[in-house]
Amino acid sequence: MTLSPGRPGLRYITQAFARLRRLLQPPGAVVSKVEIPHPPLFESEPPTGFRYAIPLAISLGTFIIGACDLAVTRWARLEEKPSSERPAESPSSNSPTNITSTGSPTEPEEPIWVLRPLWQRAALASTYMAVSLAFGVMFFGSRARYVRRLHIISAPSQGTGSAKGRSLFFQTCDNSGMYGRVVPLRRCKMKLVATDWTRVLLEVNHDGNPTLFRVGTAGAKINGKETLPSQVFAELVKCGVLGEVRDKGRR
Repeated sequence: MTLSPGRPGLRYITQAFARLRRLLQPPGAVVSKVEIPHPPLFESEPPTGFRYAIPLAISLGTFIIGACDLAVTRWARLEEKPSSERPAESPSSNSPTNITSTGSPTEPEEPIWVLRPLWQRAALASTYMAVSLAFGVMFFGSRARYVRRLHIISAPSQGTGSAKGRSLFFQTCDNSGMYGRVVPLRRCKMKLVATDWTRVLLEVNHDGNPTLFRVGTAGAKINGKETLPSQVFAELVKCGVLGEVRDKGRR
């Protein structure tokens, strides 16, 4: 079977996106596939932007490409004639129509537009690209840290090392299907922001480096039952996850 010329390019693009996705992944346990019962211990409804991140990224990317193209090929300025080439103004030049010596009105000259210098157009297009890339990195980085489902399992999954006892399996908006992270439960801690009881964080201590994840509380269900956002922290602590209330002055 002969490969078409377009397939290698598509493969390289896919590999580039895979590397970028790994770069945006927060440090922590290896992503594994785990079969968990339904309903899980906890699940919530992610924000609309996180659920439709890929179509949103494609739409914004198309818009940015169009904006960069306009900046490079269409950004122009009005050309002004040197003062030596400008006609001398007569006292009646402020009138709506100037009259020549022959009595016929003179037509106003059409404005001449010229492209701005290349460095200006390139700088504007680069600014568009830099701002969009920075926004994309922050958006997908936050998406990869937003926990939408978690469950306590009795045995560690492959990829969690020699940990014994119960483990916490959790999925972020970046994980699909049954793929997620498995961390020993003793390394996990739920944190509640004292000023906002609906803001729940999950701290995962991996090799001495704590990593914070945001636990979604909107539309939360615990053991299949709807739970108020302000009660998510207390219910998860009752299920066996270590909890801690963060002070107002701490970040």
